[in-house]
Amino acid sequence: MESVGKKKPRPRRSHTPAFKAQALVLRNATGMAPTSTTFMRTRGWSAQQWAAARDQSRERGLLDEAGDLTKSGADLRGEAEALTDRLDAAPYGHLGPAATAHLTELADGFTRTLRAAGAFPSVHFGKG
Repeated sequence: MESVGKKKPRPRRSHTPAFKAQALVLRNATGMAPTSTTFMRTRGWSAQQWAAARDQSRERGLLDEAGDLTKSGADLRGEAEALTDRLDAAPYGHLGPAATAHLTELADGFTRTLRAAGAFPSVHFGKG
């Protein structure tokens, strides 16, 4: 039996598709991420959904009219990067400095090989 007067819990804002789209719009505005076309294709978003996320980011003062990060947008991106750095530190702490350095060396070599083979075409990366 359902309790009377109890509200259904709201999903966290960060779990909504609109919030996720805004996060990627801000990442795209850095110019160091996949293009909007690539994000839309790989995430299944329409141009209208992407535009809505961009407009919402502007309304929040995170993007300017040209689609560039404002100071607030850059600060928010910096906070998000700092948070993910803190959250992913534990596994590297377990490895220790020497093993982490070795893993980084291996991953860098793997990435260079993939880039040289054309696995990350530049047409898919950059602002826009």
